[in-house]
Amino acid sequence: MRLILDTLVALMVTGIFAGVVVHRQTEQRVEADIEQTAESVRHLEQQVMLQSQLGDVDLTRRGYPATMEPEWFTLLPDNPLVGAGHPWVELAPTWQRDLHHPPDPVAATPDHARFWYNPSTGSVRARVPAALTDREALKVYNRINGSDLDSLHPDPARAENDGTRH
Repeated sequence: MRLILDTLVALMVTGIFAGVVVHRQTEQRVEADIEQTAESVRHLEQQVMLQSQLGDVDLTRRGYPATMEPEWFTLLPDNPLVGAGHPWVELAPTWQRDLHHPPDPVAATPDHARFWYNPSTGSVRARVPAALTDREALKVYNRINGSDLDSLHPDPARAENDGTRH
């Protein structure tokens, strides 16, 4: 009987330890994905500015590339938080021309792209996964995109003057 109890205690301790290790590895993977996505946003922004200066592509009236082309990149910037099942980049439609943030920053459906680009403002943003709570999603969105939004559904007037890099 004592041997059975000792074995059960050892199994429980081993299970708890394994759970802690798995949790820590998951946190590290998510942190690495956040950093990779933030770096991808910076890389996309740099490429938009470079293409604007080179003038080899069609530019909008405000001087930003009218599209974002995969050919500009040796390795396509990625957003592992949202995943490969989503389109790569969405161009903001005309009705969003004055926005610096997408009206839908969470990739809630498979047709939401991993990145949003507004050729009228030159703004590039990464979307965040729908699996997060609203508070977590906002925190991750702000961190990745260098913004300070206080809502996932920004007021367009605030979005124009929010102090983010664009």
